[in-house]
Amino acid sequence: MSIFFPEDEGREVPETDYQPILRTELVTGAAGPTGSQGPAGPVGPGVITGGFTGQVLAKKTNSDYDTEWITGGGGGGSAIWGGIAGTLSNQLDLQTVLDAKAPSSGISPSAISGTAVITTDPRLSDSRTPTGAASGDLGGTYPSPSVVRLQGFSVATAAPITGQSLGWTGSEWSAVTPLSVVSWGAITGTLSNQADLQSALDTKALKITAITAGTGLTGGGDFSQSRTIEMLPDVPADSLNFNTAATEANAIGKMFWNTTEGTPQVGLAGGNVQLQMGSMLVAYVRNAEATTLNKGEVVYLFGATGNRASVKRASNVGDPTSSKTMGIVAESIASNQVGFIVTQGVLDGLSLGSPYVAGDSIYLDTTPGAFTRVKPTQPDHIVFIGVVERANAGNGQIYVKPQNGFELEELHDVLVTSVQNNQTILWNSAVTLWTNSTLTVGTISGLSSDLSGKVGSVTTGITGATQLTNMMQITSAGYSAITPNANTLYIIVG
Repeated sequence: MSIFFPEDEGREVPETDYQPILRTELVTGAAGPTGSQGPAGPVGPGVITGGFTGQVLAKKTNSDYDTEWITGGGGGGSAIWGGIAGTLSNQLDLQTVLDAKAPSSGISPSAISGTAVITTDPRLSDSRTPTGAASGDLGGTYPSPSVVRLQGFSVATAAPITGQSLGWTGSEWSAVTPLSVVSWGAITGTLSNQADLQSALDTKALKITAITAGTGLTGGGDFSQSRTIEMLPDVPADSLNFNTAATEANAIGKMFWNTTEGTPQVGLAGGNVQLQMGSMLVAYVRNAEATTLNKGEVVYLFGATGNRASVKRASNVGDPTSSKTMGIVAESIASNQVGFIVTQGVLDGLSLGSPYVAGDSIYLDTTPGAFTRVKPTQPDHIVFIGVVERANAGNGQIYVKPQNGFELEELHDVLVTSVQNNQTILWNSAVTLWTNSTLTVGTISGLSSDLSGKVGSVTTGITGATQLTNMMQITSAGYSAITPNANTLYIIVG
């Protein structure tokens, strides 16, 4: 076979056993023109987004492409800790790095200042006595400071004596002597065996000399919790002082000083009535009416039911509804329910507009439960109810002081029986009472003897004259014919 080479190469064809050997050789020719761009490959991991000025990109783990932005340290070979994230089990090289930071033995204290050491370092057992000035609740200097404050409050320097205890004086903690030093002795056994314990406790009781608002039993004068103040018979309280300038809200069972009325005040059951002690009287009664009694209505004592006095609306038309007038209703009382009435004292919150004026006297009216400023006339009964202290259509005020009028026969020394027309009251010495009597000459002591001999027989010449025993009756027709006579009584009839 023949192989052709270019003439200028001068190549020879090797032979083996006189047989030519075929050799293939690729000869690179000149580069051809650039072909068109092929399709884009898949997107690689690239650089993560985020980070800020001064941070560098570092690997989080040994996995490819697991990187994060961290804040780098300064120069000079300082360690770059980066951001430690994940759980402790993920910090595979953390212990190795920390161990490398532990100083070896033989380094002076000044050389390891600010450097962490492992817990087995023998230098940790090298205790040192503190020095310098003490602070906080301690005073003086180390190593022997003193306690000069407790929780920031000064402690007195005076030495205590036997029996004293630490107490607050109002300005500092100091040794104080208790009000009573109790010597209990040895208490043994069970509580049931301490037969003399109560007697011992009673003798140790402190005498309460005053319960004063602001400085009383609770330190603030506010008995907000349920408590009972009980004084032993032999150690009574001397006084109870109120804060006379306090402004308090009304409440059931609450007692405080009423500056306006000048007396202690306490809230009564129901919360509608405030009792000014010493200046008003109230009664807790039952409503015997079939309808509700309203505040401001006048009532009389009707009877009693359910262990409580009962009342009804009063009226001046007759004795049964006026003679036992009791007071004015202080709050609405439903039928057969109980509530308060004022029997004497101030009642406000009433409608006392025109024509009422301050100072008006008010009386029981004919309308049941009503009162009037016009004084009644007979036969209506006159029952005084009280006086208007403040005339106001929405907040009028009355001082209540009922005063019932009396019939003549109700006086304790008057006896009236079987009353007849034209009778009068005469003293009856037999019964030592004033009694109703018919007036006759015989009933007037001494009148018959006084008239005897003073009336003569003067009927002669007098037309219409009739001679009576010790008296002479004459008609008006014959009066002109009478000649006046001294000491003579003439009765003109007709």
